[in-house]
Amino acid sequence: MRDESGLRQIGLEEFEQHQKKIRGSIYPFILFTFDISENRQQVAISQQEASRAGFGQNYLIEGEGEQAHLVVDAKGGGWIS
Repeated sequence: MRDESGLRQIGLEEFEQHQKKIRGSIYPFILFTFDISENRQQVAISQQEASRAGFGQNYLIEGEGEQAHLVVDAKGGGWIS
């Protein structure tokens, strides 16, 4: 969540409170989500501004520790709506 305090992680309860603020198809916030695979080698990142507007991309995680970085997964694809 990003608010006047900056970017911060929120819990499920606070997330559900924000979900209740949605009226219509345009969100009063941007929903940013990510999912890390069980083997910790891939991550899917997405951003959603409305019920039918958003984008995302699959990435591979290369390296370890402080040297780790994301590279676009050419086989995993991306999406935009």
